[in-house]
Amino acid sequence: MAYFKAREIAKVKRKENNRKSAAKSRQKKKEKSANIVAEHTALIQQQKGQESYFNQLAQDNMHLRRLIKKKMHERNSRREVMAQELAKELVKCPKDNLNYLQEEIAASINPGTPIYNTQ
Repeated sequence: MAYFKAREIAKVKRKENNRKSAAKSRQKKKEKSANIVAEHTALIQQQKGQESYFNQLAQDNMHLRRLIKKKMHERNSRREVMAQELAKELVKCPKDNLNYLQEEIAASINPGTPIYNTQ
């Protein structure tokens, strides 16, 4: 009789330990799942932030391209005006103003380079 009682007590204790172990396993599984969900949410937020940043960079890039195009157009327009002025001056008195205008145009096109006289 004592043998059966001890066996029954061991069986109950084993069932209790198994239940505790299963509950602990379920709790760990829930925590792991919650951690994965939290990490996924954080990564999604980070991705959205990076996409927003890249979109802003693309807009800034387009804006800079427009500004560069505008400046190039302004520069080309100034060159055309200077060429027209040069043509007018050459028609009036070609020899006197030719060197002066040539130096002025060279200085406006390449403002850091020395001007050499070609006479």
